[in-house]
Amino acid sequence: AVGRSAVYVSNVRAAPRVHRSTTRLGMLPCRIETRNNIRARAEIQRRRLLGSLSVAPLMLTATRRAVAANPQYKEYTMKELEYFDGTDGKPIFIAINGIIYDVTAKAKFYGPGAIYGMFAGHDATRGLGKMSMDPKDVEDPRTDDFTDKDIESLNKWVARFESKYPVVGRVKKK
Repeated sequence: AVGRSAVYVSNVRAAPRVHRSTTRLGMLPCRIETRNNIRARAEIQRRRLLGSLSVAPLMLTATRRAVAANPQYKEYTMKELEYFDGTDGKPIFIAINGIIYDVTAKAKFYGPGAIYGMFAGHDATRGLGKMSMDPKDVEDPRTDDFTDKDIESLNKWVARFESKYPVVGRVKKK
């Protein structure tokens, strides 16, 4: 088909961007898009996607699926996990989203008395997602009240742990 170049103008604070697309002859759409309009559309699409999922996006990592499907990973109860707190030369394990990571290599961060030492031997999902050092958050594994910011924060922590630390097991479901 014979085409004509149509111009879409994005008005971005005195720095307009021009988007060109090919349309059929005779059709010249013109639409002004601001950053807020683009963000609003993206947010609507994201919320539609989240609404169609039965679990939060933070639960859908490849590592989580692989560990859940692989019986070679040991299952630890929360009581068993508490043993791995780094005291007396023991390894340091931290659980996030049901996956247990061995963070012994970074004992200066996760060992006894370290900045994140309170998470050693515990499920750190809530504390890391909420960026909270409150002991109540270490004991509370709920994620149902997470905001978008909490989910984003937790996803960053999960990506960091997946790239740096070996997976040693999974948390046993009650």
